[in-house]
Amino acid sequence: MIDSLIQQCRRFFRYRAKELEFRYRTWRNKREIHRAYAAPPAVVPALRFWLPRVGAAAAACAVVFACVFLAVPVVKKATARTAAAISENRLRARAAKKAESDKRQAAAEEERTQAQAAAAVEQPVARGQPPAQGMPLDSIRLHPAAWPLPQEFEYALCANKADRSLYVYAWRDSAWVELKRYPVAIGENGGPKMRAGDKRTPEGQYFIVGQKDKSEMSEIYGPVAYVLNYPNSEDIRAGRTGQGIWIHGTAPDSAPLSTRGCLEMNNRDLTDLAALLRFGFGTPILILNKEGGGRPADELNYRRIIDERKAIIDEYGERLRSFGAFVLRWKAAWESKDIERYAQFYSQGTFRGQGLSWESWREKKRRTFEVYTSITVNIDKLVLSECSRAVAVVKFVQEYASDAVGVTNGKRLTLVKEGDEWKISREDTFVKEELLL
Repeated sequence: MIDSLIQQCRRFFRYRAKELEFRYRTWRNKREIHRAYAAPPAVVPALRFWLPRVGAAAAACAVVFACVFLAVPVVKKATARTAAAISENRLRARAAKKAESDKRQAAAEEERTQAQAAAAVEQPVARGQPPAQGMPLDSIRLHPAAWPLPQEFEYALCANKADRSLYVYAWRDSAWVELKRYPVAIGENGGPKMRAGDKRTPEGQYFIVGQKDKSEMSEIYGPVAYVLNYPNSEDIRAGRTGQGIWIHGTAPDSAPLSTRGCLEMNNRDLTDLAALLRFGFGTPILILNKEGGGRPADELNYRRIIDERKAIIDEYGERLRSFGAFVLRWKAAWESKDIERYAQFYSQGTFRGQGLSWESWREKKRRTFEVYTSITVNIDKLVLSECSRAVAVVKFVQEYASDAVGVTNGKRLTLVKEGDEWKISREDTFVKEELLL
């Protein structure tokens, strides 16, 4: 409005200036005519008439222009102060409203967490039972597990270091039936594994407790890898150390050779085995060094496998519920857009995500929280694909929605143990269909 008034004043004075200029030129031309054709005394009265008037008009114009242009900065400054005060009041009102909303949301989240904990106490899961397919991982919807664990195992594996073979058996009619046999490579050094870095393959009864896909590891390990529960309780009692014993493949166009302790297969054979095992969790594998006659299956103790597998499945169910609760708390912190609350779930010293360090990741999330008015995250088909004493990997289908974007993909959280707490050290996305293969 101030700018419009200034423009009108400028147009008015330009018009008056042009009018005065036109009158001055008319008077000057008339004076020249009088000089040429009239007596000199006739000019003096004209000058006496016009000069005072022209001077007064010029003085008036100068005064008006000075008043207008000196007043503009003062008016603008006052207007800016008024606008700033209004904006500050609005910001304070919004901040108060947001604080009240966050307080109500935190109270609701705490009440929901307490209700879930109470439900978990009232309905314990029986030992030896796999987690229910309808395990509630979200307060809004029920999400079935991506890989429901069978009540009983379908296949048993036996790796004989003596003949470098991996056998696949099925228990049918109270006897072991051989289904497959694959060549494998074993540790570079002979004998059972005793300590970390000795490049020996362990010997004993183990179970598959995790699976890694191509996006989680180097291509030198092939299309998939199965993680074994070495060291098991017997190894720990015997003082054996080390970790990371897998059944894995090879680099493209390579053949299985000696390993640092794992069981290595041809990629084609590993793909064939994966078609049988799929997720493979709870599949027993006996690793032995049996020379001479006899079948390796003769060393498989069916009753021992049943008992130990129940303990493995029960432990998996407890850990899955524990990490499911962790993911729910992380999801609630994300949806709250509280950067300090959200940051508590991350390992700030080791974190990497989308090629970013923790500080870059935090800054990216902070800007996102400021831009979006709402964030909603739904979790589906959660699975614990690996869990050792120091590292755990959780995978699930994530449905993300904000007021600007919505996307569904697979999410993988790698967690590390820091003291008594688990922290996210890596966060990746992948094609959600891979979780269901």
